[in-house]
Amino acid sequence: MKGVDSVIRFLLTAVLLAVLVPVAVTAGGADEDTEGTTEAATATASAGRYNEVPMLEPLVAAGELPPVDERVPDEPLVIEPIEMVGRYGGTLNVVANSDVIWQDVQPANFNTYMLHLLESGDIVGNFARDYEFSDDAQTLTLYLRAGAKWSDGAPFTADDVLFMINDMHKHDGVNTGWKVQWTNLASHADKVDDRTVRIHFPQPEPIVLVQLALWMGGEWVVYSPKHYLKNWHADYNDKAADVAAEEGFDSWGQALVFHWDPPPQNDLDKPTMNPWRPTNIATTVHTYERNPFFWQVDTGGNQLPYIDNVVATIVDPEVYQLKIIAGEADVAFFWTTFQNYALYKENEEQGNYNVHLIPGVFGNEAAFAIHQTIDDPVLGGLFRDLRFRQAMSLAINRDEINEVVFFGQAVPRQATIPPGASYYKDSWANDYAEYDPDRANGLLDDMGLTARDSDGFRLGPDGETIVLIIEASIMETEMGVVELVKAYWDEVGLKTEVKPEEPTLWSQRTHAADHAIIPQRLFTSEEVQIFAGGALLGGGQLEWDTFWVQWLEANDEIERGAKTLDDFGGTLPGEEPPDEIKQHWQWRQDWTKTVFRSAEYDELAEKIFDFYAENLFVIGTVGLLPTPYIAKKNIGNVPTKYLPGLTDYAGDLNFFSHQLFFKN
Repeated sequence: MKGVDSVIRFLLTAVLLAVLVPVAVTAGGADEDTEGTTEAATATASAGRYNEVPMLEPLVAAGELPPVDERVPDEPLVIEPIEMVGRYGGTLNVVANSDVIWQDVQPANFNTYMLHLLESGDIVGNFARDYEFSDDAQTLTLYLRAGAKWSDGAPFTADDVLFMINDMHKHDGVNTGWKVQWTNLASHADKVDDRTVRIHFPQPEPIVLVQLALWMGGEWVVYSPKHYLKNWHADYNDKAADVAAEEGFDSWGQALVFHWDPPPQNDLDKPTMNPWRPTNIATTVHTYERNPFFWQVDTGGNQLPYIDNVVATIVDPEVYQLKIIAGEADVAFFWTTFQNYALYKENEEQGNYNVHLIPGVFGNEAAFAIHQTIDDPVLGGLFRDLRFRQAMSLAINRDEINEVVFFGQAVPRQATIPPGASYYKDSWANDYAEYDPDRANGLLDDMGLTARDSDGFRLGPDGETIVLIIEASIMETEMGVVELVKAYWDEVGLKTEVKPEEPTLWSQRTHAADHAIIPQRLFTSEEVQIFAGGALLGGGQLEWDTFWVQWLEANDEIERGAKTLDDFGGTLPGEEPPDEIKQHWQWRQDWTKTVFRSAEYDELAEKIFDFYAENLFVIGTVGLLPTPYIAKKNIGNVPTKYLPGLTDYAGDLNFFSHQLFFKN
């Protein structure tokens, strides 16, 4: 299977560049008003076609840096800007939420995926110039960009891919801590030449093409700078253990992981392929400067990024919002909330910014996972009765939630995939999503839950008041939705209590035996993400099947020969699931072995999502809420939509950050 589309785009863009007149872009210079798209294309640019970055001109003149034509790859990735060809210069100031694991908006970390997924569903080259997949889907060949360089000027070669896969992910002495599916499945990678890598799989793995177009195909996962990191690897430095000991580590593997570790970066000297490189990672501020060897250019012959520096100020969540409305952030989107939309708009003129609404792609703003394997005989029996879950869903007034909490901008729906998937059904979003408390009460009565306590709440089969406990992260869940859902369930006689929890405790509780109901925003719900990740509503933090998953995963390892029953102490962990859950699990495993958007892919997806919709293990409220993207009025090339697959969370809009520029 060949990346045919990338070849076509190569030819088209090569023709385009052949007729381009170089655009003089300076710190205060001109730009070219051209309509653009966000899709990437590859092209070969002629020598002398690129415009020098003003910030770097003194270094070039002093001989401290090669001219731009020598810094850009022989075959750069050519980007057609969203709005127009930009202008160079400036410092982008952003604010970052101190409670976010990724610490800041990190515009540098979302633009280096090996492949790229087009809206058509075709997969083309991105950081890799092109690719070829064997007919049996067991050998993937990546063709790297000739002349690509790390931020320190060292050549990027096939060795950097082999080092990450063979010498880190698959080395017994190194624990990267990243259970990345495709690198775990790969048997090994080998080098054809400096620009060509072959990755081998013991069985067909067509899903890897999709995965390489997502974060799993980016820096820190598929490649790392061997020339820099090998100093801490014992296979390349026989004194690596001594180096590690001098730095205070117990082993060379620990030292290596420290210097490699993903952002926030420990070692600021480690080279990168990202648009900016870190210069300071402190408690209160993170700073970045442009990567002089970045491998992308625009259609005007200008090396990206346009903006010279990025400064992220680290603040508390409350201060984050205050700084936004005060106009202290040039752009903000990572932790903006729609609940603050009116506040953002009220301060738009005073803060000198515009509020852009990026169309929503997240399946649900608050999806409630009903724990099927809860360690409680009464609640377990109720939760496993489909009528109970149907009643819980029918009791929710989604239209009211949408109007009260989200200003009518979301879509009332169940927790399911957004429209646009090749296999989408309207019924998945609509079934049992109507507000019908009478029907909900009828279902609960049919279950025999007619007796009530003195406060009017229903009694369970043990004669005690049924109490539903919602454990909600104060950072992960919109509490306004949770409080309304509590009121709706109270109204049908199901006494409900809300336990707000700090993120760390909440994350632990999602895996606990006695957790009952966990609400969470359904981020990873777009078609490409759920295919690459293997599931939408099973496993992870939406824990409706905690102990069934433990049993199924262990059983899979035994069947694959990866482990034996003895490895589990003679007994499989968790709880053996019913046959229908085993069947659903098998469909999910089989699905990941299909070719993206093939007939078999669609057929299995329909079975999987029919199963979710029919069983309501996770009950949705509203979804597809727009993301407020706040940008100062002088910022150009503001994104207008998420790219396919790059929809894991709002931070995926960082994919476009290297196109941002100051208009004046």
